[in-house]
Amino acid sequence: MTLFRKKALVWIRAKASSILSWNDLCTQIKDVFSPISEQQAARDRLDALKQTNSVNTFASEFRRLTLLLPELPEQELIDKFV
Repeated sequence: MTLFRKKALVWIRAKASSILSWNDLCTQIKDVFSPISEQQAARDRLDALKQTNSVNTFASEFRRLTLLLPELPEQELIDKFV
């Protein structure tokens, strides 16, 4: 049984042999099916993120946004967090 439907089902059938790992699948799905504006919006929110409450609140929001931007290099993530 597959969880993919319609356009996603066609896409996965064509790409299945070239997907190397779970992370690769997730990245490719985001690249193909996420609106570009969603990633740009996440980048903009990350750039504007400031700690105004607790460290835990800041860290949670930081993690949530960075999950939407898996292509960001680790050094850039560190720079944005500090």
